[in-house]
Amino acid sequence: MASKVIKNSYWVIPGEIMAGPFPGSSEEFNAKLRVRSLFDAGIRAFINLQEEGEMVARDEKYNENYWDFFRLFLKNSGEEEIEGGAIRRFSVPDKNVPSVELMKKILDEIDMLHAKKIPIYIHCWGGIGRTATVVGCWMMRHGIADRSTVLDEIFTLRQIGVDPAYLGLRSPETDEQERFVLAWKKGE
Repeated sequence: MASKVIKNSYWVIPGEIMAGPFPGSSEEFNAKLRVRSLFDAGIRAFINLQEEGEMVARDEKYNENYWDFFRLFLKNSGEEEIEGGAIRRFSVPDKNVPSVELMKKILDEIDMLHAKKIPIYIHCWGGIGRTATVVGCWMMRHGIADRSTVLDEIFTLRQIGVDPAYLGLRSPETDEQERFVLAWKKGE
């Protein structure tokens, strides 16, 4: 299994949970290519951490409806969309953290999909701030990492699939996001 499915994506749990940037593009061909790569890697559910309309606010050429391509690939392969839909949106403003209650809902949704063996792609805009915050809290919840290792674990995971130009970027992106992850407790 290829570690790098789309640029700057990475497997949190190989074949099960992947994280990275917005899977669409301002160019339809590239959007289809990116979504097809995720589809071919087995991804069948998306945790979208972006606010409604966020991509259009950045650039009107962006089509947030990458799931239209995803649904087309599902239909053409003879598969049905998972119950409740393939796209689960949890709006978190860019460079911010969700409330504790919202993070618990996000993590519960990831756990529910993971328990059903549905491969998941977690994303925000760049896959650096909000996405790493969710990944870090998920790792803390499950004891995969603790306060002393979680930020290094995220750094290590990102080394595998991230373009060298992005390796120096902090992930999570802000002090507030780092503090939020470090405060998360096992089982929370």
